[in-house]
Amino acid sequence: MRKGPSKADVHPTATFAHKHIPPDVLEDAIFAFGERVADGGLTPGSGKPDVVARSLLLALPPRLRSGDFSQKPDESAVDFAVRITGDLDETVLAIQGRQVR
Repeated sequence: MRKGPSKADVHPTATFAHKHIPPDVLEDAIFAFGERVADGGLTPGSGKPDVVARSLLLALPPRLRSGDFSQKPDESAVDFAVRITGDLDETVLAIQGRQVR
């Protein structure tokens, strides 16, 4: 994430780098999530710890602490993502870009 001088002291906690996670750990997590969905469904606000996964599966827009999740008319997708990253509210902004080799 690039930041200018005016944002030098701003460090959004929602921004992170991925690390390698072994496939068996991912498989176990997905299976456990599936079991919880089978037991309780995908109803938002059910008090279960799967808020982010549920939101992704239901294709819900990310929640912000303030304002609407909307891109300004003259704002690029990258600028929009950078602007709202620090305002995410227990949610995720899923971004899929081209694969870099």
